[in-house]
Amino acid sequence: MSQSSLKNPILGLNTLNYSMGVLYFLLWAMHLFKLIIFILILHQIFINRYLVTFLYSIIFYMPRDLRDFIENLSNNAPSEIVVIDKEVDPTWEATSVARKLQSEGEYPLLLFNNVLGSSHRLVTNVHATRTKLAYGLESPHIEPRKLLKRYIELTNKPAKPILIDNKDAPVKQNIKTGTDVDLTELPLVQHNELDNGLYIDAGILWVFDEETQTYNAGIYRHQLHEKNLLGVYAGAGQHLAHLMRNAESTNKPLEVAITVGTHPYITIGSTTRIDREADELDAISGLINEAVGEPMKTVQCETVDLQVPANSEFVIEGKILPNVLRTEGPFGEYPWTYGPSRNNRVIEVTAICHRNDPIHETIFAAHPDHNLCGVLGVERQLYERVNRVSRVHEVRMPMHGCCRFTGFISINKEVDGEGKYAVLAGLAADHFLKNVIVVDNDIDIFNDEEVLWALWSRTHMDRDAVIIPHSFADPLVPSTYTADQLETRRTNFDDEIVDVAYLPNPDTLDTKFGVNATKPVTTQWPKRPEPPEAWKDIDLASYIDGWTK
Repeated sequence: MSQSSLKNPILGLNTLNYSMGVLYFLLWAMHLFKLIIFILILHQIFINRYLVTFLYSIIFYMPRDLRDFIENLSNNAPSEIVVIDKEVDPTWEATSVARKLQSEGEYPLLLFNNVLGSSHRLVTNVHATRTKLAYGLESPHIEPRKLLKRYIELTNKPAKPILIDNKDAPVKQNIKTGTDVDLTELPLVQHNELDNGLYIDAGILWVFDEETQTYNAGIYRHQLHEKNLLGVYAGAGQHLAHLMRNAESTNKPLEVAITVGTHPYITIGSTTRIDREADELDAISGLINEAVGEPMKTVQCETVDLQVPANSEFVIEGKILPNVLRTEGPFGEYPWTYGPSRNNRVIEVTAICHRNDPIHETIFAAHPDHNLCGVLGVERQLYERVNRVSRVHEVRMPMHGCCRFTGFISINKEVDGEGKYAVLAGLAADHFLKNVIVVDNDIDIFNDEEVLWALWSRTHMDRDAVIIPHSFADPLVPSTYTADQLETRRTNFDDEIVDVAYLPNPDTLDTKFGVNATKPVTTQWPKRPEPPEAWKDIDLASYIDGWTK
């Protein structure tokens, strides 16, 4: 080969040098591309944090299911999780461990790897602290008092889910239909002493509303009746009860699917209050999209025409049968009392799908796990309703109100009368709310002592208190009464069958009250005695050896 044949006719380089030049150019271009991407990411941090989240989710690993959530807690918040290998009985023993920890002021997620009578694992207390809720929203850096703001940022942005094939859906790794369906294989739990059997209580029930052409999702209690029969409790005012009544009026079964063991952002999303005409599948998918930069993945069910989250641990498919009732309850409920026995509808289970080595989730009923799993949905509703009439500073639903009945609201008050207006808006925000206290923004509503101090020091009860009798309430609340009497209607709360739950019943009234505990704007008010503002910036470690708090 002649020397001239190795020359490039344009550059005058030999072939080897030419190849090296191209390689160096490509390496240089790659580094330049990385630099441009880095600059763009820094730029987007300030103008579009959602694009950053999307890019981050592509480059790095983002949690997608319950297992990822558990691993994330284990790696980054080990005090929030306890793994138990000792065999436990799902009848009372598993919840007794959680209750003993609660008495010590501890609420860790509990993962039981050895459950008597089942080959599947069991998890509870997934939502039992606001720290775990922050991890559930993929926002572990958010402090608890700012979690509601983050939740509001994630909601109201619906996104269509991505439908995937069975082969790509983890929940389809095992499919059982027909006579193979056996709910007794799941580690179902009896939570409290007077519960009338084993229950599924952490399942998200999905149903399609033919009238609005939208999905509805919600968490209900399901007592095990037979290996292929579950109960379903839905209060008369709930969307599911409306759909059950409609289906029953035409003597048709209602197709449903229950997903058990999902990433907490799906559970939290299912408690979000949205309009009945809105699609809750899209709403939850949108929350996930905002949290991790990608919408929810769904898969088609086997025996009913519904889509469900593809990364669930279990999917239980079935039909709510028309005009078929079974006695169900009592069951420990969120007001920290037993919901009474009722005649409730029945789900005939047609399929059970689950992942390999699945994890069954149960919510520790009538305890903090139960209350906190839905608190953000009610807090958001309270914030948005009151914010229409006043500038809301913060909102909190405290545990001593079961995260449902009591609302603390601090406002940036500008005119007299605004506090009472906020009280009225708060009481109307959600049927769960039984009392609200509105305070100024100088009161820390995450400190009960501060709220109670404002309650006695800034009020005249004869003009600042609002009492509203005969208001709509949840019949699970033991203080509810009927329209023709001012007394509670239950004397035997544990045993007596009192009504058919999903039909309108008369005992859904209660008395609400609210207090305007704000200072008047146009009147001089005594100033609170405090040292100068500089005390807030003091570093106690410089004064106290070993101070680490």
